[in-house]
Amino acid sequence: MSKRVEKWDILKFGLIFLVVLGHICDIYIKESMAVRAIWLCIYSFHMPLFFFVAGLFSKRKINEKQYTGIFPYFAMYIVSQMLLLFGKMIFTGGYELQLLNTKDAPWFIFVLFAYYVITILLKNFDGRYILTGSVVLACIAGYDNSVSDMLQLSRMIVFYPFFYAGYLLDEKKVRERLSGRTVKITAALALAAGIVFVCANIQSVYWIRPLLTGRNPYSALKGICYPLGGLLRLAFYLGSALIGMMVIAVTPDRLGGGIIAGLGSRSIQVYMLHRPCIILFCVRLQIAGWFQRIWPAHYHLLIIPLALGITLFCSWRIFARPIRALTMPKVRQDKSGD
Repeated sequence: MSKRVEKWDILKFGLIFLVVLGHICDIYIKESMAVRAIWLCIYSFHMPLFFFVAGLFSKRKINEKQYTGIFPYFAMYIVSQMLLLFGKMIFTGGYELQLLNTKDAPWFIFVLFAYYVITILLKNFDGRYILTGSVVLACIAGYDNSVSDMLQLSRMIVFYPFFYAGYLLDEKKVRERLSGRTVKITAALALAAGIVFVCANIQSVYWIRPLLTGRNPYSALKGICYPLGGLLRLAFYLGSALIGMMVIAVTPDRLGGGIIAGLGSRSIQVYMLHRPCIILFCVRLQIAGWFQRIWPAHYHLLIIPLALGITLFCSWRIFARPIRALTMPKVRQDKSGD
């Protein structure tokens, strides 16, 4: 088995932290322009980059047609739905089970499972045509309002080009191309400038929100933007890909003596566990009220340490074994828990 590259696990920790933060932002997004700016910065790249990284490391299972190796993703989706259902029942008293038409966090795992199956079926076709066709399909699909959350069809279509691009590219070459000092400095400056621009102009640029979720048709855009939806989605692809490459470039090769990489290697369990935690703190305990007492002027910014705390808690190694037992019952447990 090849040795894990710390850089990618560090990146995954950062991305899963942004997933948690983004889902907390959804709760308070109507209350604060600062939260809107955070949300827009996150959603401009984090899910496309997550799928791209997943694609980079999908080659072995896809090329060898390891259907048994991808089944755990479907099991993880079911377990995630159950955890979310129980979390809602316990902390809110309500419940709603939507296995085929979900708007909540588990959609990523279901779509990832589907991507493996789809890519295995398309393996013998020319990758250039598949990638081009998937981009064209995504640009057209936004005009059809029937392409929705059912079976996650909209997100499945929109984000597939990123996964497939990762599948086509070589992980080592991507890493080497983005490792130069000049590239890192340029990327850091460009990312900083982009964040400042979004924060300074959030009221002017927030209209693009429906385009970033992957689940909204172009009809959610206003005015003249609707007929230009296909071009806007193409621009989103280009912009998100560029931002993603810059984020990879600035991700350190090592950090925290391997601790951060260890946490990042368990990012999938964070994805499965974080929603009930958000429901507990943000809905049941109404933690925003506590934040107002601590920092009245900018209490919404305290969702950042909250998201970090939830990410660290859900990354705890103790959860790895029971999750593996539930999703991969026939696989011998790995003592490392990674």
